[in-house]
Amino acid sequence: MSNSSNELLVIGAGLPRTGTKSLKNALEIIYHKPCYHMTEIITKQHDDIEKWQRLFDEALNNKPSNEMIIHQGLKDILNNYGTVTDVPACGFYKELMEIYPNAKVILTIRDKNDWLSSFRQTLMPKSNDSFNRTIDEAIKYWNLVQNSFKWLLIQ
Repeated sequence: MSNSSNELLVIGAGLPRTGTKSLKNALEIIYHKPCYHMTEIITKQHDDIEKWQRLFDEALNNKPSNEMIIHQGLKDILNNYGTVTDVPACGFYKELMEIYPNAKVILTIRDKNDWLSSFRQTLMPKSNDSFNRTIDEAIKYWNLVQNSFKWLLIQ
């Protein structure tokens, strides 16, 4: 299961709250490589919020030259990860499939009513944030989640 450090083996195209955290755990066991998931941003890669935000801004501008910028940005963020799942990366599943045509794509799904209930209970902003982020960090995080969904809706 060897691959170059810059090649993704699996692209998780499912929305959060559809089993993406369990998928992350399984992929890390199977491939012995880290999986990029929103938890990476929350726990380790705080600076990635701004990088993802720039990619969403580029994508929403919809200029032909932006494709190269987006592709390079995705490669830079996901460098040294073997797999990826959850937001914000799932919003760029099409671009990731272009960059990594040999990667397997896994779409996790869930009943829409169960998903909405879970989303409201876990991802909507809460006053007692378990990660103890500052207000500014929480706002950046929430904006990133919102932009992930906006981008998915217009594709």
